[in-house]
Amino acid sequence: MPHRSSSDSPLRERLRSRSARWNGVEALGTSAAMARIAAFAWAAGALFALVSAVLPDASVNDEALLVVVAGVAAGVAMALFVVFDRMPPWGFQVMVAGGTVAASVAAYAWGSASAYEPLPYMWITLFAFYFFSLPAALVHMGLIGAGYAVALAAESPPGDPLDGWLATLGTLLLSGMFVLLVRGRILALVASLGDAAHRDALTELLNRRGFDEIFDIELERARRSDTPLSLLLGDLDHFKRLNDDHGHAAGDVELRRVARTLRVAKRRFDIAARVGGEEFALLAPDCDEHGAYTLAERMRAEVDLGSAHGERTLTISFGIATFPHHGESADELLHAADRALYRAKGLGRNRSVVSDADTTRERTRARTQ
Repeated sequence: MPHRSSSDSPLRERLRSRSARWNGVEALGTSAAMARIAAFAWAAGALFALVSAVLPDASVNDEALLVVVAGVAAGVAMALFVVFDRMPPWGFQVMVAGGTVAASVAAYAWGSASAYEPLPYMWITLFAFYFFSLPAALVHMGLIGAGYAVALAAESPPGDPLDGWLATLGTLLLSGMFVLLVRGRILALVASLGDAAHRDALTELLNRRGFDEIFDIELERARRSDTPLSLLLGDLDHFKRLNDDHGHAAGDVELRRVARTLRVAKRRFDIAARVGGEEFALLAPDCDEHGAYTLAERMRAEVDLGSAHGERTLTISFGIATFPHHGESADELLHAADRALYRAKGLGRNRSVVSDADTTRERTRARTQ
């Protein structure tokens, strides 16, 4: 067996360190995050109502009722802290509706002469427009409008309260729409950053991190559905020589060309990645070793059409392994595919090799010279 050059070093050594997916990051919008934020809002509301009831203020209608609201809000906050990770989605809708009722009772207790009266509705609005869909948030805006109207009617303030009601609802609605706009920008930014973290900037294929995550998902899906999953590892032949002769810029051009070729030659639902300098990987769901071999040969032939640098053609070698025949874990499949790739290099490169389950026999088909 010929000595393996650095450009042909085992892919398994570079891929065996598998990073966690999203370590330590809890996305907003999960039940736990929503419940935790709601708990803090209810606790703040309880403190706010209690302080305003205790402090002397002639404009407050009913201090005793504010104390009751504070107690209820504190109880809801404690309940949310306890069940924050078990809160069902519909529970948040009920909780926000209950918050509107509590805010309306507090608005009545404060009275129209108090500057605090419409403030709790702002917290409800911000929560609804950030975490809920627009139709759901608008429904809650309707509940706020109804609740505030009832509170104003119960107070029987002097003059016509309609202008204050309209100004409050208009301000809340504009604030909610602004939050909705900011949320959309944040989600777009997070999606962009997440995609960039999983994409190779040069080829726009998945990078190693993205490949690792998709590999885990596809392997679990194949295991659950009892269907095959094939792994194709490809390594460009003599790529270092191309860089040495024509420069790294020319090498980058060829890497992008190969990436485009793989995207066109693969099936629509196959997953292609650049996992190293001149190394590529492809996951083929629901594809046995025979189908994977045909797929590898099609991609190999497309890459072998030639490069744009002199008369030298750029070729690629593939090693193939299939779940569960060649391995049942990611590491086993990587090991089997890498050994098949090593065999393809040793047999002269520019060929596809399917690893046998016990690695004692391998099938190969060389390019016709």
